[in-house]
Amino acid sequence: MLVIPQQEPEAHDDRREIHIVEYTGKPVSRTIFAIRETSLHIFINDLPFVRLACTGKYPAYLAVGFLFSCGVIESAADIDGLDIVNNGEEGLEARLRLNRSLTLPTRTVTSGLGSTFQMPKATMAPLPPAPKDYFEAETIMRLSGELEERANLYHITRGCHNSSLCSNDTMLLYREDIGRHNAIDTLVGQCLLEERDTSAVMILSTGRIASEIVQKVVRARIPVLASTAAATSIAVENARAFGLTLMGKTSPKGMWIYNNTGCLRVSS
Repeated sequence: MLVIPQQEPEAHDDRREIHIVEYTGKPVSRTIFAIRETSLHIFINDLPFVRLACTGKYPAYLAVGFLFSCGVIESAADIDGLDIVNNGEEGLEARLRLNRSLTLPTRTVTSGLGSTFQMPKATMAPLPPAPKDYFEAETIMRLSGELEERANLYHITRGCHNSSLCSNDTMLLYREDIGRHNAIDTLVGQCLLEERDTSAVMILSTGRIASEIVQKVVRARIPVLASTAAATSIAVENARAFGLTLMGKTSPKGMWIYNNTGCLRVSS
C-alpha cells in the first residue's frame, strides 16, 4: 500500500514579508506580504522530469495530480513509492517510483511562456452522464461566495488562485497556489491518493478556464467545472465534446452556462 508522505500543511507559511515603496502621488515605504514561491522538482525512477513553481504546500498531492493530469500515470496503483525531500531554499523534490513505462506527453507553451503537458484528445473518453438535476444553480452561486470568503491568502497577497472540490451542497476541499493549474492538480492528486469517488462532485475555481483546465477535469472524471472567470473558445468546444457541464463568471449574483449536460438545475 502506498504511504503518503507527511506534508505538515498547518506548519506551512505561504507568505513572505517584503519591503516596498507604495506610490499613490507620493512614495511611502511599507511592509507587505508576498506569496511564497518555491520549486517542486519531480523525479520519476530517479530521472528528473519537470520542475513546477508553487507555494510548496501539499507537494505530494500536487506531484501526483500533475502526473495524472498529463497522462504519465493512470492511477495511484502505478506508484510504488513516493518521497518528498525538503531542500530548504533550494525547493522541494517529489521522488516517485513507478511500476509502468514512462510515456512523455505533448508540451503546450502558455501565454506566460511557460508550458503545460497535454494528452491527445483521441485518448480521452467522454464523461458518463452525471445525475440529472443533481446540482442547483443557486447552490453553485452560494459556493462561489464561499470560495471568495475562504480566499484569505489571496486577500493578503493578491498573488494566488483558489480551487475547491464540492458536492452538490458542500465545499469538501479547498486548495490555493500561485497558479490555478497547481490548485486543481492538488485537488486531483488528493482524490487519486485517497481513492475518492469523483463521479458526482464539482470543481469550483478562480482563473480563466483554458483548454488544459478542461482536460484536467475531464481526465479526473469530474462532471462539472465552474470558475469565477471566463472560458476560452476551445475550452467550451472541448467541454461540449466530452460531456462536461461548464460554467464561468460564477458569483453570488449569477453565472454564465457554457454547457449543461442535464445535471445542472436552473430555475425557469
